[in-house]
Amino acid sequence: MNSNNDLGAEIRLRAALQAARDADARYGLCTPASTHAWQIVDDIYSASPRSRQVEDNVKKALGREESIWSLFERGFERVYAM
Repeated sequence: MNSNNDLGAEIRLRAALQAARDADARYGLCTPASTHAWQIVDDIYSASPRSRQVEDNVKKALGREESIWSLFERGFERVYAM
C-alpha cells in the first residue's frame, strides 16, 4: 500500500467524520442531511485501506470468506424484524 494514498484516505475520512458530526449538531440526528453525511463517511471508510485490512483480519480470524459487514447487517436486520 502506498503511504501517501493511506494518508489521503485518512484525511478524507477525518474531514467526512467532522462534517457528519457537524450535520448532526446543526440539523439533528437521523435527518436527511445527517443520514447523507454519514453515508459519505461509510463510503469513504469502506473504500479505505484500513477497512480492507480489518475485513481481511476478520476473515482470517473467523475462517470464512464471507464479509463481516454482511454478517453484521443480517444480525441488524434480525433485531429490527422482531
